Amino acid sequence: MHRNGSISFGEQRDLVSGKLLIISFASLLWKLFRSLITGALGGMKYLLEPALIEKLVGTMDEAIEGFLNEAFHMTDKHIKIQQELADLDSV
Repeated sequence: MHRNGSISFGEQRDLVSGKLLIISFASLLWKLFRSLITGALGGMKYLLEPALIEKLVGTMDEAIEGFLNEAFHMTDKHIKIQQELADLDSV
């Protein structure tokens, strides 16, 4: 078994898998909240322009996606590092 410090590569892979499961759940939860928020904003069409509602929802999407990606280290840099670790584990 290959070890990197105090954690093996297999254990690291398990941690990444767990993070992917959590981000999947968080993503599904965000979709639910997004639907609720969009529905509430849609009910206020008489007060807000449809373009403003679209902009609000788009801004929320960007902010939440950015937060989830950063919180679970799913940026391009982190994904590349995880792939390198997986490649080392298969050696």
